[in-house]
Amino acid sequence: MKPLRSSLVALAIVLLLVSVFAVACGEADTPDTTAAPATTATTAAPTETTAAPTETTAAPTETTAAPSGETIELSMASLFPASSPPAQSLDRWGAKVAELSGGRLTVRHYSDNTLLTAPDMRTGVEAGTADLGSSFIYKPEPNFDPSLVMAQLILGLDYDDCVKIFDDLWNEFPDLWNSQWDKFKVIYITVIDPNLLMTVDTPVRTMADIKGLQIRMPSKAAGDMLKSLGVSPIDMPTADWVVSLDKGTTDGAAMSVGGAFDNKIGGKLKYCTRYSTGPGVTFLIMNKQKYESLPADLQKVIDESMEFGKRDVLQAKKDAETAGLAYLQENGMEFIDLAPEEYAKWDAAVRPVFDDIAADLDSKGFPGSELVNFALERAKYYQEN
Repeated sequence: MKPLRSSLVALAIVLLLVSVFAVACGEADTPDTTAAPATTATTAAPTETTAAPTETTAAPTETTAAPSGETIELSMASLFPASSPPAQSLDRWGAKVAELSGGRLTVRHYSDNTLLTAPDMRTGVEAGTADLGSSFIYKPEPNFDPSLVMAQLILGLDYDDCVKIFDDLWNEFPDLWNSQWDKFKVIYITVIDPNLLMTVDTPVRTMADIKGLQIRMPSKAAGDMLKSLGVSPIDMPTADWVVSLDKGTTDGAAMSVGGAFDNKIGGKLKYCTRYSTGPGVTFLIMNKQKYESLPADLQKVIDESMEFGKRDVLQAKKDAETAGLAYLQENGMEFIDLAPEEYAKWDAAVRPVFDDIAADLDSKGFPGSELVNFALERAKYYQEN
């Protein structure tokens, strides 16, 4: 029985060794099996695959913008204080451009004479210093004489009449005015409320009352009118003139109700005599080359925005005149209407100024006499109707 027991013992030992070996082999394979599926690598592969469509998705974005190019920002300079109605109107026009273009054409507004000063607005826009510019007409330029004196020919006593006279003049002489502005893409040209005679402490009811007063003039032609009435006209920037009121070194200005409101000088001026030395002619123009460089669909956006811009600024100026009248009256200003016979005396006194304008324009090949006579006739018509 010993041999059998020995055999059984040997067999048991062999089975035990096989079992231990099998377990050891199973434990050694487990890490390899876990790593073998390479779950991270497999997951990573789709991530790279997912990334590829992302690049493909970006392509349509470029394709969408391709017909009109990238987003374009236009610079717009203006003389107007940022919080003033004209500046706010320009901002609304810029927002309209962005809306019509789906945000692909935007306008950055540089107000308060920061990018271009008011007298240099036309020349600065033409040179490309700003893409757009809004100001008044100030500065002599070659072949620009009719536009330079245009404001003096618009003698309405309120904003509505000034707009009517301006439109009549433009429609009567369209080729003349278009030739003055053909270097630009004109968004709009229009007028503001008229420059009336405002004084610090002298009520002006007759020419005798005005004689010798030191009055700021808004333009050379307006200065000539004031001088013919007996005034001592003064040429100075608006900001300096406002300071002069505090110092008591000037007696007033020919300025608009809206201008007095914008500059918040109610209380410093006590009287307003309603005799017009002409309104300001305001404009919004664009560098012509910049306009022509835009894709056709963005040029169309500018074209479609023009009527909105003009209507908005007209309403803004009308609202400003209404608000300005209320503001000045609340601050104690007295408004004076000349007696009819006195008005006729003032008209007769300033008539040589208009005759000189007509003669000067005639000598330069413009229809000066026709232009002046038509303008004065329209002013008389609207004053009487």
